[in-house]
Amino acid sequence: MDEKARRLLLQNIPYGLFVVTAQDKGQRNGLTVNWLTQVSFRPPLVAMAIARACQNHPLIAKAGRVAIHFLPKTGEALAQRFVVPTRRTPDKFFGAAVKDDAGPPILEGVVGVLEGKLVQKVETIGDHDIFVFEIVDARLDQDGSVLKLADTRMTYAG
Repeated sequence: MDEKARRLLLQNIPYGLFVVTAQDKGQRNGLTVNWLTQVSFRPPLVAMAIARACQNHPLIAKAGRVAIHFLPKTGEALAQRFVVPTRRTPDKFFGAAVKDDAGPPILEGVVGVLEGKLVQKVETIGDHDIFVFEIVDARLDQDGSVLKLADTRMTYAG
C-alpha cells in the first residue's frame, strides 16, 4: 500500500469538529471528536467513534448521556482544549464557561448542543468503538457556520 497516498486521502475526508462532554457521579470530562454522523431519522440517532484508549470511553459508557457541542468557526481554541489527553490536562474545563448541572456539562459560546442518550455501543475490531446516541434534546445558541477540521491546523488520519 502507498502509505503517503492513504494518509493524504484520509486527511481529505470532510470532518466536523465537536466537543463531547459527559459526567457520571461527579466525574466530568470531555473530548474533541470528528467522527460523528447521523444514522437515523426516527428515532433521531447519531454515532461517533471513540478510541478505547481514551479516558472518556468508560466515562461515556457509564454516564449514558452526552452533550455534543457544535463549535463556531472561531472555536479552534476550544477544540484544542478538549483534544489534549486527560492525563496531560486533568481538568479540561478549567477557565471555560460551563453550565454544570446533573447532566453532561454544557459549554457556552457554541453554535448549539445536542444531548444524546446512549442506546448502543458497537465494539469494532479496530482501536475505536462506535457509540450510538438517541437525540433527546437540542439547543441552538447562535447562527453561523460550524468549525470543520479543514478550518484548523489540526489533521486526522490513521
